[in-house]
Amino acid sequence: MKHLSDAKKEEISVLTRKLIGKGVSVEGIVRSSLNDKYGLYIWYGCSDGRVVNVRPKKMTAEFDADSWAVREWKRIWAKRLRHEEKTKVKLDKEEKTVKSTK
Repeated sequence: MKHLSDAKKEEISVLTRKLIGKGVSVEGIVRSSLNDKYGLYIWYGCSDGRVVNVRPKKMTAEFDADSWAVREWKRIWAKRLRHEEKTKVKLDKEEKTVKSTK
């Protein structure tokens, strides 16, 4: 099972959305393995900081409480926020420069 079919992806998406509820979005994949040799799993990072553990073979989804994936997602999310802040500051500076030259 190297790749998931479109139908299976849709089932996983519905399962994940049902678990996380309204107002929360899936922001990225923390880690995944679709190799039968090592086990099938997908860890999704959510916008509220939680991590959803999906098992495609069993079609189960649950929140991870305190695992490697949660710590990794917090690290990734913090790095992403820092990058967005730096980009915003850079764009603000460029905007001020453009306004001052007019």
